[in-house]
Parts: sequence; structure tokens; C-alpha cells
Amino acid sequence: MQMKNKFNAQSLKKEFAALSKLDDFTLIPLINGIANGFIETLQKQPEQYGISNIKEIHSSYHGCGMWSYQNCKYVLAIDGKLVSMDLSLRDIDVDDEDEFWEMTETIGFDSEDARGNKALQAIQKFAAEQGLEKLMESAAQALQKGKTYHLTRDMRDFYLRGKSK
Repeated sequence: MQMKNKFNAQSLKKEFAALSKLDDFTLIPLINGIANGFIETLQKQPEQYGISNIKEIHSSYHGCGMWSYQNCKYVLAIDGKLVSMDLSLRDIDVDDEDEFWEMTETIGFDSEDARGNKALQAIQKFAAEQGLEKLMESAAQALQKGKTYHLTRDMRDFYLRGKSK
């Protein structure tokens, strides 16, 4: 099912013009940080974004090897109705086929009505409030916890230039 209301690399490029020339794959760590921060904020203060509640309902893994993908699903209560929020994960480890380093690539909402739009606007607002500098810092810290030599050169240069592991 193609979700109309989604936050992905293209959304990020619209929010922050400085990212417009970067490859979508390079932006995955930023999207991952936004997803994690948004979920953490909603678990503490959902009303800050016009949401009543958030609950994780499942995480699933499909396929095998390089054609595999994992999704995590949450339910948001918005205006007394439920809206599903799906996190599509992607492996950012380009060096080793046997290792996986999965991060959120897309945040999608199943509702295409006002509640779906409200959920999308909430995550856009969250990203804007964080600001690009803070999001970059957070993504760099998350990447430094892993095998940075398994990232693409563009990703290493963009997030980790001048930072030692």
C-alpha cells in the first residue's frame, strides 16, 4: 500500500534546503534520528503535537538477505481515532552482506484524511523545531556507535568529517 502521508528524504529536503543536493540514501540517519526523537517525545508529551497517545503494536521482518526489510508499527490516537504510523527500515551497511545496520528510511501514516495530515504535520513540526544542526549532531553520534567504515563515503563525509571514531 502506497502511503500518501509520509516523511522521507524528499520531505527532509523540503524542510532543509541545504540538503537538496544530497542523495536520499545519505539522509537516512537524519530520518532515523527524527523518528526516534519524535517517538520518544510522543511517549512523554503526546499532546505537544496534538496527539492523545502512542503505542507500539508490532515489529516485523520480511524476506532474507539483501532483499529483506523490517517495519515497526505504532498507533497514534488523534482526534479520538487511531492512525497507524509505520517505520520502514533500511540497511545502511554497504560493506558487509552478512551484517545489518538498520535505520528508519520512511515514516508513513495510513490515514489520508485530516488525521493523517495532522500526524504528518506533527513530525514536520518536530523536525523543524530540532533544527538541522541538532539533527546532524544526533545522527553523527548515533553513527559513531557503529562500524563507520561500513557506511558509504558520502555518508561518512557528510556526518563524520573531522570526527574520530
